[in-house]
Formats: sequence, structure tokens, C-alpha cells
Amino acid sequence: MTLAAFVILLSLTLLGYVLNMRTASAIRGGGARLHSLAGFHGLFSALLVLVPVLVLILLWLAFEGVIIDAIVMASLPPGTLDGMGIGQIQLTLAEIKSVASGRVFGTPEDWKLAAAERLVWMNDMSGWFLLIVVATGSIAILLYARRQVAADFRARQRVERIISGLMIFCATVAIFTTVGIVFALTFETIKFFSMVPVTDFLFGTSWEPQIPIREDQIAAAGAFGAVPVFLGTIVIATVALTIAVPVGLLTAIYLNEFAPHGFRQVVKPILEILAGVPTVVYGFFAILTVADDDRGDGGRPDRANDDQPAGQRHRRHGADRDPADRGYVIRQPQDVVRLRTWHGAFHRHALHQRAGPADRPQIPRNLRLRLRRHD
Repeated sequence: MTLAAFVILLSLTLLGYVLNMRTASAIRGGGARLHSLAGFHGLFSALLVLVPVLVLILLWLAFEGVIIDAIVMASLPPGTLDGMGIGQIQLTLAEIKSVASGRVFGTPEDWKLAAAERLVWMNDMSGWFLLIVVATGSIAILLYARRQVAADFRARQRVERIISGLMIFCATVAIFTTVGIVFALTFETIKFFSMVPVTDFLFGTSWEPQIPIREDQIAAAGAFGAVPVFLGTIVIATVALTIAVPVGLLTAIYLNEFAPHGFRQVVKPILEILAGVPTVVYGFFAILTVADDDRGDGGRPDRANDDQPAGQRHRRHGADRDPADRGYVIRQPQDVVRLRTWHGAFHRHALHQRAGPADRPQIPRNLRLRLRRHD
């Protein structure tokens, strides 16, 4: 049902765009002078349909499960949940959902079967209600936007106002997210240093964060010295840069100055896409693939207990550095190189004498920018 709701929304959004644009084009074809271009009229209808209905769908999906679970648990027979803790109530709800999805283990009680049937019925009804609300709401907004098309309608200003509101909303969410992260980290930091002295953290030479989480759990006391973490970061970054800088710099020079145009048009976008992939994705891939090989080769107890060997980590970080990123070199004006080439110099000589010296001050700065971006 959720997929169908998104399909309906997308279809009506495109329909509103086409209808308003054709209507505005017809008005202009009749001799009237439009205040805004026909594309802005279509875009106004598309945004007017897409934004509020999409927000409605997202809110519906966010609160649908919570509300349905609360109604199902409230409709259980009286006294069923008496004496249960939060964990037992959650386990009961999980069993009801398991029965509702068809995964039945053993012989569940009759009240669990009835609750599972009620849960399935409510989920189905919620899906149909979502489709009806999305369809009727989108059609109503589409008709309203269609009636707004006129020669003096300021569609461009309306579109700019909607886009400006979306950008302000996104910026506000980003700001509050950042503030929330800062508060969360501050709270956890205060909690951590209330248990671990600052001197032990800054000057400790052992990092073994293994402490008991529950009272009945058996675990070591744990050591939280940050010196191995700092040294490991320096080693990993040094090895990664030793691999990435020469390969990336030479590859960037080749793609920018020597590679055929067709080869550059294919390879450069691929490398830029790979550069945009977050570091954690490469790290997760390395843990699933390369880390297993590293653990099997060593045969040493210390390597067997290492959660992420340094060799695997620096190979991952070395792969993160985009080999042909535009930040490594600054592409020089081609007329300078061509001018020297026309006067009898080889292409590589022209680059070495003119483009090379001009790029040298920029390379360290751009490398620092790339390092800060990844680490």
C-alpha cells in the first residue's frame, strides 16, 4: 500500500505539472502575455501537490505503527498485562506481530491469535485509508493549482517562495540535528568521565573497552587509554596518504592532461561518484571482506583479538582518497600548454615548465582539505 501511495503521488504530481504548463502555453498562444513562464506554472502545481502530500505520507508512516500497536495492546482482555514489566509487554507485542506475519511457534493462546487478526485488519485498513487520503488530497490540490493558472498569476514568485521555505526547513533541521548531536555527545562525555578519570584516558596505554553492562554479566574491568587510539590513527593516516597521494596525483594529472577525451568522460564521473561515498561504507565493506583474510593469515593471538587490523584500516583509508579528484590539481588553461607545444616543445615539457610550477602551491592545501573531509 505504501508503494501504491507513492506511485499515485508521483503520477498526480507529473499530471499537475503537464496540465498547468499546457494551460499556460495555451493562454500565451491565445495572445495574452504571461507574467511567468509556462514552466513555472507547471512547477507550481507539482510542488503544491508533492510537498504537503509527501509530508502527510511520511507522518502517517512514522506514527502508524505506534498508534496501531497501542490500540492492539489496549484491546487485549482485561488483566492480560497485569504484573508485566516493560520488557515482558514488548515481548508479548513481538509475539503478536510474529503470529500476524505467519511465523507461529508452538500453540499461541487464543487472545494472541485474536490480537494478531486485529493487527492485520488494522494494518490493511490503515493502508487503504492512506491510499484514499493521498488520492483525494492530491486531486483536490491539483484542481486548486489548475484554477490558479492565469496571465497575471505570479507563478515564479510562488515557486521561489515554496523552494525558499523548503530550504529554510532543511537548514533548520540540520541546525537542530547538530545541536542534538552536541548535547548527546556532551551528556555521554560527562557520563564517561564520571566513570573514567581524565588522566587515565589521555595518558593510558591500553584500550580495552570491555565492561559489564548488566549486574549479572561477567566482564573485565576495562581500560580506556587513548594513546593507542591516537597512535593508530596517525599510523593509518600516514600509510593511507603514502599510498593515495602519489597514485591520486599522477592519475589526476593523466586524466586532466593526457587521457583521451572519451576515456576521461567515462572514468572521471565514476571516480567522483566513488569519492562521494562515505568512508564508513568502505570500512564496512573492508570489515566484511578484507578483515577476514587478515585474521586468517596471521595466526598470532594479538592479531586474532584485534577487532580491526591496522593493515585493513589503512588499505580502506587509502581507497577512500579519490585518485582523480579535482582537488589534487588545478587544471591549467590549455592555451598556455598549446602555445608552448606550437613552438616546438613536447606536451610533457610544457606542462612541467608552466603548469607544474603553477600547481605546486595548490597541491598541499587541497590535500589537507581532502584529509579533513575524510577524517
